[in-house]
Amino acid sequence: MVRIEIDGRGVLVTGPLEGVAVPFEDELVRRGFTQKSLMNQLRLLAHLSR
Repeated sequence: MVRIEIDGRGVLVTGPLEGVAVPFEDELVRRGFTQKSLMNQLRLLAHLSR
């Protein structure tokens, strides 16, 4: 179980994709995603992982 917090909001990633959640977040930040877009992508990752 991985919890990622962005600007006071959190996303909980469980399941088979939890190991890629932090590297995925790092890559999105590196590519310049806004906080809102970053949160939406992480929510999608969490949904797919469930």
